[in-house]
Amino acid sequence: MRLDFTQPVKREIALFSNNHCMICDKDTVKPRIAHIIPASEKGPRSEWRNSYDASYIGSSSNGLCLCNDCHDKIDDDGLNCYSLEELQEINMKYQKSFNLLTEYKKTLGLMDVNYAIEIKKFYNVLIQKLNVEDEEIVSLLPQNTFNKVEIEEKMKLNNLSNFQRRRILNSYAYEFHIFQEALEYDSIVAIKFLSAVKILYKRLSNEFDNQSEILDEMKKIMVDPSEGVVENDIVLSYFFIICEVFLT
Repeated sequence: MRLDFTQPVKREIALFSNNHCMICDKDTVKPRIAHIIPASEKGPRSEWRNSYDASYIGSSSNGLCLCNDCHDKIDDDGLNCYSLEELQEINMKYQKSFNLLTEYKKTLGLMDVNYAIEIKKFYNVLIQKLNVEDEEIVSLLPQNTFNKVEIEEKMKLNNLSNFQRRRILNSYAYEFHIFQEALEYDSIVAIKFLSAVKILYKRLSNEFDNQSEILDEMKKIMVDPSEGVVENDIVLSYFFIICEVFLT
């Protein structure tokens, strides 16, 4: 008996990767949803089919969102270079990231329609303040800044890469202080941001020991309501520098 995915399950699998191919990461306009354990008794990897029940085969845990090329590859015994375990690991990786993103969005308030509007307003204010001419920046910076030596020490303690250090130091200027001022003006958003970043850091700390990897994973998972204008580098740099997130 053939065990196809229902439409809701297909949509769920596509959501895990935001319609990107789970193998090559290509953006897919019309993603193809592939079974890991096949829907039919004669499909690829059918030798494992008797080890799984119908509920698993028809579930989102058994699917991959793929582009045409990668879909054809894993279904062709002559081209497929992925083991069953590797394909299942790909699915689990995307499910984990999706669940972390969902938790982050809920904690920040983006899953609440009314509060999401407030977050968008917060970001709109940020964008307006960040959109200034270079010559204005010096006059707008506060006189009292944080100790740069202490920031360097914290980056060293967390064993960040040179690229990550430059990202943080580049944000430690006008953008950093504008973000700080915006949070000070809106204490509710500040609390939600801190909670969301802390929870995400805690979840990833259970998977990674390397602080540098955690920082990169956080940047990948965090949602940017400004759609790339403000960027997560500014948010992460702020919480890395002044709050009890990361090793101190």
